[in-house]
Amino acid sequence: MMLPSPLLVDAPDLRPDRAIADAVLGSHPRDVVLALMPALWGAEELVLRLGERAPLYRLHDATAGIPPGHPTGGLLVLDEPAGQDPSALEALIASAAQARHRLVIPLRSDLDVPTPVRAHGGTGRVVLAGVRRLRPEEVVEAMVRHLEGPVTSSAARRVVMLSDGQPQAVRMVLERARRTGVLHAVDGAWRWRSQDQPFRWALAEGLPELLAGLDAAEHELLRVISCAWRLPESWAMGRFGVEVVDSLLAQGLISATDDTPHGPTVLAVRSGMLDLGLSTELRPAEDARLWYTAGSAVHQEAVGPAAQAGLAWWAARVGRSIPAGEALSAAEAALQRSWPRAALSILDAAAGHPDGARTAARVRSLLGLGRVREGVRHMEELVDAAQPPLTPGFAAVLREVLLLAHRLELFRPELVGPVRRRLSAALGPSATPSIDRVTVLLEEPCSAGAADPEGLGEVRQWLRELGRVREEAPRDEGVMAQLIIGTRLGLRRHPDFGRLVLSSLVDELSADGGSPDVEECARAVLQMLTMIAGWRTDTLRLELEAWRHADGDAGTALAVDDIIGAVAAMQRDRMATAAQLAVAALEAWWEDDPYGLAGFAAAVHAACASYVGPVRHRQARELLQEVTQGEGRSVTCGETGLPELRLVSEGMALIGGGPPAQEVAHQLASLGARARAAGEWAQEQQLLLLSVLSGWRPAAQAILSSSWVRSGGRARMIVLLAEAMTTDSGDRALEIAETLLDADAEFFGCSILLVRWQSRAELDVGQRARLVGAVRRAQRSAPEASWVLGAFTELALSLREHRVLTFLQEGLSTREAAAELHLSPRTVEAVVSGLLQRFSCRNRLELLQLGLVEDEPPAQDQQTAEATGRGWPLAGPPGAG
Repeated sequence: MMLPSPLLVDAPDLRPDRAIADAVLGSHPRDVVLALMPALWGAEELVLRLGERAPLYRLHDATAGIPPGHPTGGLLVLDEPAGQDPSALEALIASAAQARHRLVIPLRSDLDVPTPVRAHGGTGRVVLAGVRRLRPEEVVEAMVRHLEGPVTSSAARRVVMLSDGQPQAVRMVLERARRTGVLHAVDGAWRWRSQDQPFRWALAEGLPELLAGLDAAEHELLRVISCAWRLPESWAMGRFGVEVVDSLLAQGLISATDDTPHGPTVLAVRSGMLDLGLSTELRPAEDARLWYTAGSAVHQEAVGPAAQAGLAWWAARVGRSIPAGEALSAAEAALQRSWPRAALSILDAAAGHPDGARTAARVRSLLGLGRVREGVRHMEELVDAAQPPLTPGFAAVLREVLLLAHRLELFRPELVGPVRRRLSAALGPSATPSIDRVTVLLEEPCSAGAADPEGLGEVRQWLRELGRVREEAPRDEGVMAQLIIGTRLGLRRHPDFGRLVLSSLVDELSADGGSPDVEECARAVLQMLTMIAGWRTDTLRLELEAWRHADGDAGTALAVDDIIGAVAAMQRDRMATAAQLAVAALEAWWEDDPYGLAGFAAAVHAACASYVGPVRHRQARELLQEVTQGEGRSVTCGETGLPELRLVSEGMALIGGGPPAQEVAHQLASLGARARAAGEWAQEQQLLLLSVLSGWRPAAQAILSSSWVRSGGRARMIVLLAEAMTTDSGDRALEIAETLLDADAEFFGCSILLVRWQSRAELDVGQRARLVGAVRRAQRSAPEASWVLGAFTELALSLREHRVLTFLQEGLSTREAAAELHLSPRTVEAVVSGLLQRFSCRNRLELLQLGLVEDEPPAQDQQTAEATGRGWPLAGPPGAG
């Protein structure tokens, strides 16, 4: 008999027991409710929850029947339904329906439904209730609610991968990670420690609880799959039986995918929490035992490339020597699936002396792990070994490494430029002609001028060049040329064009597979374009599919998410959060910096920390100095790293460095002029934005006369800010401020309000009331302390001022208010006179129209709040210099 489709309920609070309990109690009193809970996770909590809300009796044996006196409408919970006598279960179902008792049966999956219940499905009185998996962004939102604070991208992605979106698993991961200190809060922002061994051991120690709902065969198969990473489904079914495989699939604990299109199906542990616990539990001796009893048997069969890579990694872990050709093939298969750590282990286990092909694979593995300097050293070894005449095989290896060098040179030209030039010289000009031509064209001056201020002619030229590259170049060279074009032009002056080129590249690579490292770079640059040119930078991170199940390490694009989050938090006037996200990114790039963003992260951290407090600011400045001057380095933030962010990094470092306000404002404008001369429109926009926020009026005028004044996105926001800072219309300035506040740009909107507040005498009473209302709304919605909002010290009424205004607003006279407050009338008059002067009001009516009185009086008799930071709003008071 067919069963109904499961009713999937939401558990945004990470409590599936509550959600399923609601579904049970919302069903008909005569229903049989099957609670679907993978591995029976949370089943005991469900029973406790139901027992709190309704009379409940727990049955371990269906033959016992319903106890006498169990109230009508009560709940019956049946444990271990698989071992029940069918006739007794049929009788229990019938008697429960007759007595109007809901029969609740916790099950691992719909495959475990007993035959009598399945037959009862024809009556329409069977309900299957399960919990919907959370999407990655929903997991992050649930984490923020559960932890009551922002989380770094590395912490969020870690929990997403470990939980696979199961709400119960999300909660278990968070509880264990917090208990072991691996997930910890620093100034309210939650971060995941890179050394997470205590958490791993906690998962391993908790395996009996996690696996309590599985039988021995299911447990053993999970361990084998965890060791192999990708296990052929046909072998697993032959060894463990179809029922065992289907049961784990139905519970969602493992997944089945095609190894290659139309290729053999492979199994993988879907629950990262289980996988990590199993791999941690396995001692080397047990790992080796499973290899010889299972892994070696699979290894002898014909398998697909993913299974080949997983089995080779298993063999490497147990100390087996792998034939050179087999190791290279398995390592390349691992790299095609973004498993650089596995590829490196396989290459280490390869027999014989490393040849050129294996060295090239090692370089690619190291770059995938973010170990850039080590990868460059191996590049240099290959160039040193290049002796003319080159054999065709070695020339092909050098060409592969040259393409890797071209990719890395986008972000770290000062590090990889010399070896890239040596590789090009060794191979000659015919090795990568399309890339060479694109590189030369990119060095030509910007073609934009008075007749074409937005550079549309240049975009058309590059579209033609892109078509030529795709038509003439080999695929690997064309992909790299497309990455170079999209990155350079997108980050310099044409972000929309860059998005178009790189989005097309990502779509192509995602469909074809095989180049996850290039795809990751393209996604990282798309993230950077969002930061530079996007308006709502925080909402676009997930749209770019940053949450992928790849072997992400500290040096991968994960930290790019954090620095983008820092910039978004700055824009939202959340400086403490921004500082924490920036330093999290910096820590990820501390040993190596594959994207050339370490200096930028240190500068952003210092700039944000200047708003948090003097102690944090001093620490951030010391960290910035260590990044630029430590370990024999003697550079500025503008001399290394990603070229398209060097000037902005220097500007952020100025803000965080503590020079006088006038000097900072002037130097920011000078950096903006350098960016404009170099055709770096994106950097020009950011620097002029910072200069405007430093109160430099000429910077606002430069924005309004720029070639990109009609552009959209973030450029439009910068133009609006400049207009608000220069317009004589108070209404227009307030309109722009409110637009920016509504667009998640609270820092910019509040900065405009602060400028107008400091010249409030020039505003009419309606404009002042509108300004006060906007500030009050921003203060109420501010998630953390804000320096800009704290600068509105006049709005902080003392308790006496609040009471006086309250009574006046209620229509009391001065004498009546004084009587209510037990003050003299002259004292009340003095309070009112002070308020009239402070808010530039001519009479009491104007004062009351400002809407200064809030619903709740201030907690303390304190007129002003001390503001942290060292200048308005970035470096000094408006008009400084």
